Amino acid sequence: MPQITANGLRFEYDTFGRAKDPAVLLIMGFSAQMTMWPDALCLGLA
Repeated sequence: MPQITANGLRFEYDTFGRAKDPAVLLIMGFSAQMTMWPDALCLGLA
């Protein structure tokens, strides 16, 4: 998984869709991982 560090915190992220399209940020709740987002949802938003 790609990672980014900001303010001393490390975050993993994933991307879907085309780079030129507007970004949509999904934030998973406490104690859940981003893998909980169904791929179909992410692809549908993309």
